[in-house]
Amino acid sequence: MAAAGKKQARAATPAAVGKGGGGAATAKRALLGLLVVAVAAAVLPWDPSLTPGPILVGAPPPSADVLRPVLASEGKGYSRRTVRFPCGPSSAAKVLGRTPPAAPSPDNDVSCEAWLYLPEGPDAPAGAAPVVIMAHGMGGQRDMGLDRFASVFVVRARVAVLAFDYRTFGGSGGAPRNWASPSRHVEDWASAWAHVSGGGLGARADARNVALWGTSFAGGHAIVLASRLGRRVKALISVVPHLSGPAAARASVARRGLPQSVRMISAGLHDRLREALGAPAAYLKLVGPPGSTAVMQLDAGETAEYFSKHPRVYHGGWRNLVRARLTLEMGGYSPIKFLPNVEAPVLVVAATNDTLCPVEEVRRAPSLNPRVRLLLRDCTHFELYRGAHFDAVIDTQVGLLRSALWGEGGGGGGGGGGGEGPDAAAAPAAADKGEL
Repeated sequence: MAAAGKKQARAATPAAVGKGGGGAATAKRALLGLLVVAVAAAVLPWDPSLTPGPILVGAPPPSADVLRPVLASEGKGYSRRTVRFPCGPSSAAKVLGRTPPAAPSPDNDVSCEAWLYLPEGPDAPAGAAPVVIMAHGMGGQRDMGLDRFASVFVVRARVAVLAFDYRTFGGSGGAPRNWASPSRHVEDWASAWAHVSGGGLGARADARNVALWGTSFAGGHAIVLASRLGRRVKALISVVPHLSGPAAARASVARRGLPQSVRMISAGLHDRLREALGAPAAYLKLVGPPGSTAVMQLDAGETAEYFSKHPRVYHGGWRNLVRARLTLEMGGYSPIKFLPNVEAPVLVVAATNDTLCPVEEVRRAPSLNPRVRLLLRDCTHFELYRGAHFDAVIDTQVGLLRSALWGEGGGGGGGGGGGEGPDAAAAPAAADKGEL
């Protein structure tokens, strides 16, 4: 009987081992299945609102309108030519107080493309002209309306203007294309500053007399950079600026609802996972109608205003798309935290009916820094780029540049005391009507 018991025990052992091995195999298959699902979710456009990249293959097509120079002989009061400068983490490191990256990367030290405007004609400065560094907002590039501002500044404020495109936009290098990112944009602003302050614009530009001008997302970037540079920045103009990530996120959730907001965050994670797996980037619409997963939800009127300042042919093959990972950065980006450290006179131009950059945060700006002057218009975010609203605020911007860069009296924007500008009187109830 004892021998029979041992035989039965020996016979049972393989069965027991087989059962345990089957459980391990099942778990292994389950883990493998989850991995396959995760990879598929990363590689496949699981959400119909996502566009898998690459959105552009090969060199970006140039735009003849953008590359065509404006000659002094044309009698416009300025000349304009295309220039390039190094941009990326290495170029920005010294300005931002960082250690340059040790390892090279394809998107590290690329070149950014820009327009350089110089004053010409009898009213041009005899010596070097002060400089205004300028860039567009989220997903924008210089051929989307910056010429309208730059050409006025160079003629009326007698300044040189460097209007540049971020990496992966316009004629600038870098890939994946249309990669909008607060941290990357600030690096490109710092790279532009390094180029200008290092004398890269030549003898006709005063490398020590420099102002910053930014709009929307760039209105915040200019504040961040100015807070690092102290008195080296002579003036700052911030038009319809993004100031608070949490405030913008709350407004976004209220506008699009929680389910759509979760979809957008998931899209950002999807893009990051694709990158980790070496797959092309994933994109969301930059501009779309209410109810969509576009980063900027605009009604029909605002959409028309947005595209009204765009060219017929986009420089660099721009498309109405932006890398989805932007949704993971926006909520934590709050340039208003840097505003108290800005030492230059600041002019903030804002729209009371702005659905993208909450005006409540903008109204706080003068209380955070006595050098801030606030100028409000009763309009929407994109109406300040052209037409009557543009005409109503451009004089004050020119005045600040003439005052801060040339030391001219009056000027209409030299900081001190804060508060709202005279535009409230020029447009009745501009500070109250339609306020968010």
